[in-house]
Amino acid sequence: MKGIRIIKKILGLLEEKEYIRFRYIKEHADSLNIKKACKLLNVSCSGYYKYLERKLSAHGIENSVLSTEIKKI
Repeated sequence: MKGIRIIKKILGLLEEKEYIRFRYIKEHADSLNIKKACKLLNVSCSGYYKYLERKLSAHGIENSVLSTEIKKI
């Protein structure tokens, strides 16, 4: 059963934008083989590592602050 859920999750992620797939890999990096995850999600390893080095945009910072405030409520 768990395997089926993982496959469905991966299929759903393949339809998402590249940065969503990078974020998924980042969030699960402790339990994933990065090289295999990148290949499975059809993204490059170099692209993933560049994603990790990017600074958060002004809009991203604003969203993060708003998200924190909403969670407080």
